[in-house]
Amino acid sequence: MKRLISILLIAVVFLMSCNNSEKNINDFTNQNLVTNNYEIASSEYLIWKARHMRDSVDDYISKLSIKHGKITIENDVVSGDIAVDISSMVKDDGLPKKLIKHLTSSGYFFTDSFPTANYHINNVINDSCFGTLEVIGIKKEINFPLSLVISNDLIEVNSIFILDMLPFKLPDLLKTHQDKKREDVKGPNNLITLELNIKALKSL
Repeated sequence: MKRLISILLIAVVFLMSCNNSEKNINDFTNQNLVTNNYEIASSEYLIWKARHMRDSVDDYISKLSIKHGKITIENDVVSGDIAVDISSMVKDDGLPKKLIKHLTSSGYFFTDSFPTANYHINNVINDSCFGTLEVIGIKKEINFPLSLVISNDLIEVNSIFILDMLPFKLPDLLKTHQDKKREDVKGPNNLITLELNIKALKSL
């Protein structure tokens, strides 16, 4: 009987030890979760370049303001959101007024209803950004090369890539590219070049 009681006591002590060990491991893991948040200033912007179908050089080069943006790094996993103010193109005196009116109309970006284009960052792996871009309410997975340089309380975001606008079904752009002789039409190219050189400051 004494021997049975001793065995039971040893088993209880063993189980308690296992539970405490598991708790300590979990506590240690939680203590090592590191989350850093960064805010993109509203003074930041991206550069866009566009050309006509028959041209070999960019006809238009302009800027679009970053309305708001944030980047979060948690245990080396990058996420975040960037809202680009499409309507800010009206401030560019270098763009033809007729072009601005066209691009902000319901035939293109319809800025009265969709003033921003929104990009959600899922992760950045090996200098490639994976995420979802929303334009005029249409969401598409868009991945592109992206360099993140992290130093102290600052992140520098750098990228240059070509974006195909056809998947977003901008009405007037679709009309041009549904034309069988679109190569002969001096219409807009569906491919635009985007350049990102922005900074994000660490937030509390």
